Parts: sequence; C-alpha cells; structure tokens
Amino acid sequence: QQPEEFKTFPTVLPPISFSYFKTIDNGNSGPRFLRSSYYTLPANNDIAKNIGIPICITMQPTAFTATGEDPVPLCDLPGLQAPVRCQRCGGYMNPFNLFLDGGRQFRCCLCSQLNDVPHEYFSPIDFSGYRQDIRQRPELLKGSVEYPVTAKDYFHRPAESINYLFLVEVSQPACSAGILDC
Repeated sequence: QQPEEFKTFPTVLPPISFSYFKTIDNGNSGPRFLRSSYYTLPANNDIAKNIGIPICITMQPTAFTATGEDPVPLCDLPGLQAPVRCQRCGGYMNPFNLFLDGGRQFRCCLCSQLNDVPHEYFSPIDFSGYRQDIRQRPELLKGSVEYPVTAKDYFHRPAESINYLFLVEVSQPACSAGILDC
C-alpha cells in the first residue's frame, strides 16, 4: 500500500499521527517534527476557555523521516558563523520572511522587525520579490532544516544543566482519573 502524501503547504490539516503518510516539506515543518493540539486557534479567550483544551505543541526535532521522504537538508552557510536570525525575536530565517530593498533587508514574519541581511548572505531579489539563490537555500524553501553550528560559535554563555523537568501523564487512564482537571 502506498502512503498518503501530505504536503505541508498550502495549509491543510495534517494526517492522524498513527496513519501511514509521506511528508512533502513545502515550507512548513512536517507533523513528525511539530504537531499542535489545535489546527485553528480560538478567536478569543472566551472560546478558548469554553473548549477547555490546552494549546500544546509536541516537538520532536530528531524524529526519523519515513521511507520515501526527503532527509532534512543541511544549510550551507559560507562566511557565516551562525544562522541568520531576527535581531529582535531571534527567529530563524525561513520561507515566510519578506526580503526588501533589493535583498539587503528582510522583515521577520514573527515580529515584523526590519533586519539588515549580512553581506555574506546577500542575494539580489528578482522581479517577483524572491531571492535569486532561493533554490540553493533550503532555509528559504523548507520548514525543517539543520544548521552546522557548534556550541562555542552559537552560545553567548556556557550551557546550564537542567534544574527542573516537568512530565505530565496524559494517557487515557490518567485523563479518566481526572489528573488533568483544574
């Protein structure tokens, strides 16, 4: 049996987690890496309270890709020590950032901050507003990418050990026993 193909963009509901599917990364991270408890956010707090389901995101950045799926691409960053990020919120370069001023600046899709593009990362934009090197930049095409960085190049201070780890059991027996009732 052939797996169902799931294209991550345009926005469609992801397949059920236990179903047999093949992810085609078209700009959003696939459901093997990120899965939300909501696929449409409530319009206001009253609706969210009435629904009673917490907004949760399950992240599994080291998930295996299924047979037939493309591997997560490695971003080549010649001349850069770290990935290009927003100066305000720290968001990584992604397919939804908008390039302006001939490719010399980008607007962060998360916080709308206008950022300068590092000289080593610059590429002119074409007549439709896309960078000319977009096909060579997986971070501008894919929702999941890997960056070749080391801790010493990336962190500004030494990493600290985990002091607290919270685990919440959400199995059917636990939920039936009322462990999630607040």
